[in-house]
Amino acid sequence: MPKRKLTAEEKGDKLLAGLIKKGMDMRGEKWDSVCTALRISHPTFYRRMKEPGEFTLSQLRYFIHHYGFSNQEVADIFGMGNSESDASIHQVAIQFTQALVNALQETRFGVERSFSHESNSFG
Repeated sequence: MPKRKLTAEEKGDKLLAGLIKKGMDMRGEKWDSVCTALRISHPTFYRRMKEPGEFTLSQLRYFIHHYGFSNQEVADIFGMGNSESDASIHQVAIQFTQALVNALQETRFGVERSFSHESNSFG
């Protein structure tokens, strides 16, 4: 029986779990420290690693900052990476991801920023 092709969501989930494991390995972190940082139990973390789409937005922010995910990795997690059929969609996705990562980084450092139409344009 041939292997079935993974959906974009399944690819993103697999990538997210892999990046979390890689980040933990590179930092020598154990599940205890990650669970404490995320304020979740071990069983909850285990379940979410099996179903990465279940991580909350604040938990995703933690991983993006703590493990230094690249813009491309974030775009790929959300299924907005390279699109063979439409390069312009890919460019918009990368620009959106860059804006998201920048906003998350500014939030992390406590920088308040008012968003206007001019600062949100991708143009």
